[in-house]
Amino acid sequence: MARKFLRLFLPFFLLAAVLPVFMFLVFRPPDFSFLTQADQDIKLRLWIEPSTVVTKVNENVKIDIVAFYEAESKLIPWVSFSLFSDPSVSLEKSQIKYSNPFRGRVVVDTLFLTASKVGTFSVSIPSEQVTTQDDSLKVITSPATIIVK
Repeated sequence: MARKFLRLFLPFFLLAAVLPVFMFLVFRPPDFSFLTQADQDIKLRLWIEPSTVVTKVNENVKIDIVAFYEAESKLIPWVSFSLFSDPSVSLEKSQIKYSNPFRGRVVVDTLFLTASKVGTFSVSIPSEQVTTQDDSLKVITSPATIIVK
């Protein structure tokens, strides 16, 4: 008799014990997400595409300056920076300011460059010369290699 009683009411006892826990989780969920980032620091990345250019002396080459701001809910209002190149590589302009608010990937500017002699040169964006509205923002830059044949 006791066994029949236990078998009949055991599911109700378990439900009564577990239901308050489920109700608590439904009405006050913990800050838990399956979508996590390994890196919590928000960064601004700047690079030049293509990263390697093969060209000839005095030939115009088109390059794109690309930025990526990885914040999900915040826009970066503007970015300003200088380009640095070897004296043998002339750039269309060396000061760039992008005034449109953005997040994600954006082509900041498209430039033309010309090399005056044969060799391997570099065009870079010094990270210490990148300015934004947020001075605490970490900036990562990557140079481009110019190979002149």
